[in-house]
Amino acid sequence: MDFRLAWRGLKTRYRDQVHELRAIREALRAGGVALDVGSNKGSYMYSMARWSRGAPVVAFEPQRKLADYLRGACQRSGFSHVTIENLALSDQSGELQLYVPGDSDSPGASLEAGIAGKTPCHTETVQVTTLDAYVATRLKQPVRVIKIDVEGHELAVVRGALETIRRDRPLLVIECESRHLPKGQSVREFLSFVESLGYAASLAVPGASEIPAAQFRSELHQKQVGERFWDAKDYYNNFIFRPTGTAA
Repeated sequence: MDFRLAWRGLKTRYRDQVHELRAIREALRAGGVALDVGSNKGSYMYSMARWSRGAPVVAFEPQRKLADYLRGACQRSGFSHVTIENLALSDQSGELQLYVPGDSDSPGASLEAGIAGKTPCHTETVQVTTLDAYVATRLKQPVRVIKIDVEGHELAVVRGALETIRRDRPLLVIECESRHLPKGQSVREFLSFVESLGYAASLAVPGASEIPAAQFRSELHQKQVGERFWDAKDYYNNFIFRPTGTAA
């Protein structure tokens, strides 16, 4: 067992993202394929690996150093059904620049160039594909869960996954923040787009409960006041999307 991975996974499940992990566990109650898009250090992947009942779990992490760490952590943990892909997901295939804050790996890495105007970054050229293209060529079972944490690139990832979403109707857990979105996009518009695919959206509120996404207000739930405002106790950025009937 990789104890750092286990500690990180348990902290995420029991403290940091309780509602999100509860929803994922329910979606995987009979097992099934789970995709972790923007895995970073595997805090979601750990629980996915434990709950998929041997079905494939795929973690996408474009930062090579982190992808290498995840491969080693999975080997040490006996997660032979987990595949680590050193790839970014988008609505296109090829190569793109990944903007990484600082001079090492970072949880804030993004394909959105706007991040470089807010904080010093270095760039890495990364391989990019769509979720639909990957699923079509690499997976045979229905996808039950997709978690997305891509620092402002959420809409592009979802657009590249429309075929899978409409066919398999997976649970979606997506981080979305006003501060990361490209100019001209808003959290509200993103929520409306995913809901139009036949999903009911809720906002995960740590220490309380989920609330309907219709009640979300950027100026209330993602206030940009003070230094490191994103660490404030009343700052919320994770949305849970549950399928409702057939896809639109």
